[in-house]
Amino acid sequence: MTAERTTTGREQHQMANTTTAAQVSRREQRRRQHHELSRAQLLDAAEEVFGRKGFYETTLKFKCDVIIGVPTGYELTATTKPYMRSTFALVYSEKHPEFKAFKGPEDLLALPQDKLHKMRIGIFGHSPAADWLLAAGLIEQAEMYQPQSGDPKETANTIVARDLASGKIDVAVVWGPIAGQLVRDHSGWTSVPFKPDAKIKFDYEMAMGLRQGEKEWQETLDQWIGSHHEQINQILTAYRIPLLELTPAKPGA
Repeated sequence: MTAERTTTGREQHQMANTTTAAQVSRREQRRRQHHELSRAQLLDAAEEVFGRKGFYETTLKFKCDVIIGVPTGYELTATTKPYMRSTFALVYSEKHPEFKAFKGPEDLLALPQDKLHKMRIGIFGHSPAADWLLAAGLIEQAEMYQPQSGDPKETANTIVARDLASGKIDVAVVWGPIAGQLVRDHSGWTSVPFKPDAKIKFDYEMAMGLRQGEKEWQETLDQWIGSHHEQINQILTAYRIPLLELTPAKPGA
């Protein structure tokens, strides 16, 4: 009888410890989820404020006369004629031999379903990549990264390079210049670009940003871009950036 009571007491103690651990675990999970949500909201807000009130306004007002790399028609600056049109791309390493035959991102979706649904796909929030995965029914397989990590030493390149090299993700969908640098810096890595799509905007024309109202300076930059188009393309191609043909200028533009 004594042995039976001792065993029962031990079991009850273990059950109590297990219950307490489970409660702590659930509380910890909720705390972490709340922390990550708060952090994500804070980063998004900071990015919005910095993007609209900080970088462009401060740069053009006090520091520089031109900003390289803004979308054509950008609302916060005047813009030159575009010097580049690039697109998002799918990046992968040599770890998956079956990827060697890929001609485009659509080939990833053509993999056998059992293999496709085991893939981890690295994407950045607020990008066409998320829309693509949603349309393909693969958003649950996304490894989602914040557009701004909050760490000045972390960039889109370092984040994707680390996770792709370690096998945490199998592929990544990133903006063309990022894809180009990743492929250029890692032997055996490959990128395949997204084609223009009527439903999801993958491609963008990039220009130089300048202060509103500086017509003479804008004309000078436009002339320089126009006269150096071939040299610009050579540089971009050397960095393995996927390029598309620029949209023809409208008559009189």
